[in-house]
Amino acid sequence: MVSSDGDGETLDALQLNGEICAKVHKYPDDLELLNEVACFSLIYDFSEMGNPKKVWASAAWLSYVDQTLEDFQQYDFAGNTSEPIKRQMFDLGQEIQIKRKAINLEHTAYPSDRPVRLLLMQKPIVFEGMKNPLILVQYYNCDNSLVDDKTKGDPLDFNFQGEVCKKVHEFPRGLELLDEVPCFALIYDFYDYGNPKKYWANATWLKYTGQSMQEFENSDFGFTSLTAEQMQFIGKEVQVERKTVSFETTIYPRNKLLRVLCVFRPLLLQGMEHPQIVCNYLPPQPHAGALDQAYILFQEQVTNTLDQTAIFFDWSPGDSNGNTLWSNFSGRVEYGLPQGRADLHFPNGELLSLSDVLDTCDWSSSEQEKAVIANQLRELKLGSRPIRFTAQKHRLPNVWHQFMFVRCKSPHTGGDTMLLQESDVSELMHIQARLRTSNELKDRFLQCVSHELRTPLHGIIGLSSTLLVSPDCNPRTHRLLTTIIDAADRLNLLVNDILETSACMSGSLQLEFIPVNLDEICRWVCDRMRPKLKTGVTLENRIGDVGVVKADAFRLQKIFAQLLDNALKFTSDGVVAITAEREGAFVRVSVADTGCGIAPGLLNSIWEFFQQGDMSVTREHQGMGLGLALVQSQVRAHGGDVDVQSE
Repeated sequence: MVSSDGDGETLDALQLNGEICAKVHKYPDDLELLNEVACFSLIYDFSEMGNPKKVWASAAWLSYVDQTLEDFQQYDFAGNTSEPIKRQMFDLGQEIQIKRKAINLEHTAYPSDRPVRLLLMQKPIVFEGMKNPLILVQYYNCDNSLVDDKTKGDPLDFNFQGEVCKKVHEFPRGLELLDEVPCFALIYDFYDYGNPKKYWANATWLKYTGQSMQEFENSDFGFTSLTAEQMQFIGKEVQVERKTVSFETTIYPRNKLLRVLCVFRPLLLQGMEHPQIVCNYLPPQPHAGALDQAYILFQEQVTNTLDQTAIFFDWSPGDSNGNTLWSNFSGRVEYGLPQGRADLHFPNGELLSLSDVLDTCDWSSSEQEKAVIANQLRELKLGSRPIRFTAQKHRLPNVWHQFMFVRCKSPHTGGDTMLLQESDVSELMHIQARLRTSNELKDRFLQCVSHELRTPLHGIIGLSSTLLVSPDCNPRTHRLLTTIIDAADRLNLLVNDILETSACMSGSLQLEFIPVNLDEICRWVCDRMRPKLKTGVTLENRIGDVGVVKADAFRLQKIFAQLLDNALKFTSDGVVAITAEREGAFVRVSVADTGCGIAPGLLNSIWEFFQQGDMSVTREHQGMGLGLALVQSQVRAHGGDVDVQSE
């Protein structure tokens, strides 16, 4: 399975059902088309009992098994086949050639004297001048685990060498044979950058997608996930250089994710100035489905994008250097690699290795960090967490790249590899730098403003307190001075809360841990809370003797004071109680009240800065919404945690 925006699946060859005996074809002229498309095609005749014949094989198959067509046709099929097998072949011929059925079966073949587990897609095909249809067979890889481990061979390599632009084919009649072959075949034109075209799709594709030919031609390329730059690259390689381009990717026919091996080859069509692209979507290599999830996710999101580099390095046992096996388009551009998949050498003949990748980073400030990362890479194992780091590129000021290394299986060999994801995060780093600068300026501003506010506030409180005890202070003046002192105290507390908030949000909150008696702290806080009690409300200290804890005494006072103040503020009748009990090395302190409670939807948001249960401008209880957020930050700074329950 492949995972991206949703669940996906791997293309199954059994999904490739085209037309059956829809046309009468010319033999062997029409078969020349199969020499140039991405499929292993063979023609058999099993209609005569005891005399099975090999009739024809595509250039790709002949190249794969290193045979000529004459060698293939002259093989003594009958003399080298047992009687039971001949009988099975005859029965198969009756079903396919006489009853005109399509039959698929799994088979262990020995194309290069090594066992390969194959899926044989067998269909009848009609030729002029022949009494019965012949059997068209196409080979696809299937579960190689069914072959004994001691004799297991390699899967078929679909990056094969067929014929290239050997014949000009009539369009569209010359493509009719592809309507009956069990593979997806589509004709594209990527020659003009920014103007990709669709010309044709075979019946197999149209049947699978439920489209008509006109709907296919008028649809966009959204199902391919190809970018304009990738189409330009494919067009240059295939239509100009007349090369084959192949890679595994995900397509989205019928809005469903489908994992495929995508093969692009040039094809000459009558009336067209340059070769067109015949694209075949085939089942991927069998080991692709067994790759670890890290590779699957990476292949889906990165392999075919231009803004992220994806490179596979050989990481076989004993290989400490890790030479390049494969790179996506972005990786080839980033490190100046040639465009071919198999040839990833530098122009001077040296291989790109993991050491070369690390050497592109600027380690001038910390050579030790480079050595630590190199050692971590050597010890990274399958299933381990990926190694991530961000570094500045060497000789490129202000350019930062993020690196992620993952141990996985190679999609090409199935062997041990190291996968590198590398992306340019310069813009993000510059934004973070500006944010850090802005945050530092904000902190300095708050400190300066707080200092400027504290000085006159302390003066106001001090002078007002002096006047309050003066013999000349009459009752009216006493009330006014008391109001001034209360307002200045509230403003002073607000200034302190703002500074605490800044310290908590920046992570610079400093604590002084000393042995603290919780009962004494709570008694001190409760004594100062009692003047705030409303009529009908009682405050109970039930802490008791829970012993001594190591904490910041000043911060504990503020924590308990804030919790009790909140409880008293929202309790109009009943009890507010504070309790404590030992839980191992920790002490659980609880503040309970009989107040109005908190709405269920607000239980999480009350711990956020500048959040309150009632955020309206007409709310009954004023405040900035800092108290509980500071409580949570300060409790967590002590290594504890805080939560809330409301009924």
